Amino acid sequence: MLLAVWKQHWNWIRWLLLAAVIGWGLVSFRGCQRDSYRWEMPKELQLGQMVGADFDANPLAWCGGGGFEIADEVLAKMAAEGLSFVETIPLPADYDLWRATPAPTGWTSQGSWAGLACVGNRTVIEAAFYGIQEPGNYYAVNSSFGSIILVLPEDRMAVYTHDEYANWSMR
Repeated sequence: MLLAVWKQHWNWIRWLLLAAVIGWGLVSFRGCQRDSYRWEMPKELQLGQMVGADFDANPLAWCGGGGFEIADEVLAKMAAEGLSFVETIPLPADYDLWRATPAPTGWTSQGSWAGLACVGNRTVIEAAFYGIQEPGNYYAVNSSFGSIILVLPEDRMAVYTHDEYANWSMR
C-alpha cells in the first residue's frame, strides 16, 4: 500500500525534494556571501561581529556589502594617529591608497553610491552614507571591481560595498 502511494505521488515528491535542496542552497549561498565581505577587508582592522550585510544578484546587478565592528585597540590607534595609522593598514590588491573623508560630493549628490543600496541594513547604510560625507573617516576604492572599504571610527564600524557593474571613475 505504501509503495503504491509512493509510486503514485513520486513526481510531486521529487519536485518537493528538488525545491528543498535548491532553497537550502540559496540560503547557504547568502550566508557565505555575507561572510565573504569580511574576507575582502584588511585583517589588521581586527573585525568583530557583523552589524549587517546583504547582496543582490540578478542580471542587472551584482552588488552588496556589509558592516563590521572594529576592535577597540585599532580604534584607539586611529584616534591617536589618524590617517597616518590608517595608511599603515595594507589594502587588498587593486585598491587605491587610503584617503580621508569627505569623499567627492558626486558620490552622494543623487543618493547612495552603487553597492551601498544593496547592503540591506539601515544602520550600515546610514552610517556609511553620512560618514563618507563627513571628516574623520577613511576610505579606499577598487575601481576595477567597483568596491569601497570605508572605516568609520566614530561608528566603530568598517563597511565594504561593491557593485561590479558600476562606473567607478570616482576617486
